[in-house]
Amino acid sequence: MGSRRYASGEDIITQGEAGELFYILQEGEAIVSVDGNEVARKYAGDGFGETALQSNAPRNATITAAQSCLCLQLSRTDFTKLIGDIDKLKAGGGGGGGGPGGARSRFALVWRFSLCLSRACLGKP
Repeated sequence: MGSRRYASGEDIITQGEAGELFYILQEGEAIVSVDGNEVARKYAGDGFGETALQSNAPRNATITAAQSCLCLQLSRTDFTKLIGDIDKLKAGGGGGGGGPGGARSRFALVWRFSLCLSRACLGKP
């Protein structure tokens, strides 16, 4: 895992590009745009970028720093290590859809992990 600071106005991810990182916004605020239109905002503690890692599809949105942002970055390899084989999870392997060890519980674990990690880095309980 690494981190990177983005200047205000700098794209963190770009719609249509290949995705290799999962991000957790540690500081700042970012704008989510689809086809050039703002659709949402991301704030400290929010994670993003998982869709391209899960689906191997291009990025479905552009995320731009609305102000100086610090992002934690998790590589595809490390992301996959945390949640297991994505194709197997999609097929319901590893214990079934929502049961112990299943896809939903493992994805929930990743989100809990990212939330705890971002809170720890932000110094929040």
